[in-house]
Amino acid sequence: MTTNPQFVEKWVRILNDVDREMSCIAAAKLAKTNDPAVIPHLIKALKNRPEDVRVAIIRALGNLKHRSAVPALTPLLRDSSVLVASMAADALGEIRDPSSVPALVGAVRAYKQLYNSYSRLHTGERGVYLAALTALQRIGTVEAQQAVKQYNR
Repeated sequence: MTTNPQFVEKWVRILNDVDREMSCIAAAKLAKTNDPAVIPHLIKALKNRPEDVRVAIIRALGNLKHRSAVPALTPLLRDSSVLVASMAADALGEIRDPSSVPALVGAVRAYKQLYNSYSRLHTGERGVYLAALTALQRIGTVEAQQAVKQYNR
């Protein structure tokens, strides 16, 4: 699907603006186009933005459900913001690309290792774990299902 270039240009400009609320709206507008051509603009806008804008962009990438966003989303599973990491896992679950399984398994494994080491963790870290488990269930490959069985205890 292709979208009116003026529409995309307008919302990309707003996406990159300093107004955080408008940037979040722009991310949602771009996602509603269902046009994979907007993905590079969204990925570029992820850099050096406040948490709320990054979350809106990640949500938009997940809503687009296009595998070209996977390489930008997988490193976010290790983001210092628990909210960003959780949303990245959610987005990967929406996209359902099997290439994201190793990164999601890594996120689940990291949580389990920390949990075993410290016996209790902040709820935010558990949120990343649960989001990654859910994403693995949605992807549903044999490898993903094995990881869910292994780490969902």
